[in-house]
Amino acid sequence: FLEFFAGTARLSKVARDVGVQILPVDKTNARASQVFIAQYDLADPNDVEAIVELVRTERHRNLAIHLAPACGTEAANLVYSATAVIVRLCFELHILCSVENPANSLFWFFPEIAALLSKGYRVDFHNCMHGGARNKLTTWWATQDVFGELSILCDGRHEHAKWNPKPVGQHLTFPTAEEA
Repeated sequence: FLEFFAGTARLSKVARDVGVQILPVDKTNARASQVFIAQYDLADPNDVEAIVELVRTERHRNLAIHLAPACGTEAANLVYSATAVIVRLCFELHILCSVENPANSLFWFFPEIAALLSKGYRVDFHNCMHGGARNKLTTWWATQDVFGELSILCDGRHEHAKWNPKPVGQHLTFPTAEEA
């Protein structure tokens, strides 16, 4: 199981706990604990090429690939293009591939990603209905129809953690020359 943009590698750890061999991948291992993170930066074309070669070489061993690209990074377009490359490769090699992002993310409108969406299966769910603290609406898209059971919207029967928004009317101010 390969998990790209793994961060803490939570999904990889669950796969490992049920006996699946894992390879979590991220550009840094700063957030990981109790798991090895292969360091590849998918904003770097050389690293993307290496990942494509790895997936092709190990295609017979790949149970599934999951990607959860970060939203709003400076390198977002490069990362989104790399995600599309990996998804297309998974289609070609018949490897189950899933992609996760907030439902309202601009990621889903990125041209290379949007072109792939009609070829797969989309599931939307609120995280609070799967044990999360907030009612964040998430989209989970996959190359095969295997995640349909995740689809559930908040039933409103529980409390949600606060999002901690900035109070209305509060603005950043800078001292004047006299105050400084």
